[in-house]
Amino acid sequence: MTASRTAAPTPPSSTRSPSTDTTRQACADGALALIDGFAARLAPHDPPSARLKSLNLLGMPAGTRQLPRALTDRQLADRLLEQGIRNALALLDKEQHD
Repeated sequence: MTASRTAAPTPPSSTRSPSTDTTRQACADGALALIDGFAARLAPHDPPSARLKSLNLLGMPAGTRQLPRALTDRQLADRLLEQGIRNALALLDKEQHD
């Protein structure tokens, strides 16, 4: 695909090491490969049209996994994780029926 790939803003280069930039690029490349795979499955005839939704599909679980770590209520944290799974599955199911 020829869509432009941009990463999140980074601190000024004077505060970064080359290995940090290399690691960040490797992570971005891996994430975008996953996103492109999701998009190809969600919209086989027009994968670029599903790229933003695919980014969201990858980002939702990341946020859903991070927030429970900040919660002191274990039951609430577990419920949040379970809801995150249901949300992602519902989004995928909706996409298959649209």
